[in-house]
Amino acid sequence: MSSEILADNIDNEQKYLKAFGKELKNLRLNNTQKSLRLFSYETYVPCATLSRLENGTRIPNLIILKRLQGLIVRCLN
Repeated sequence: MSSEILADNIDNEQKYLKAFGKELKNLRLNNTQKSLRLFSYETYVPCATLSRLENGTRIPNLIILKRLQGLIVRCLN
């Protein structure tokens, strides 16, 4: 794999993480109107993890996505 393709993949991943985080934060603020700490407590997602997800600096794993599922489902209905 050439270095240009690898760099493009990394750039695309970073863009996706930033977009995901931005939408997650919008959902939390607009739909639940809860602070980061309160939402973190209620979803059993560590505050630092939630903050990193919203800032696009962490890749979510399946466990975290499962814990956030309630928020995502409510927003889609």
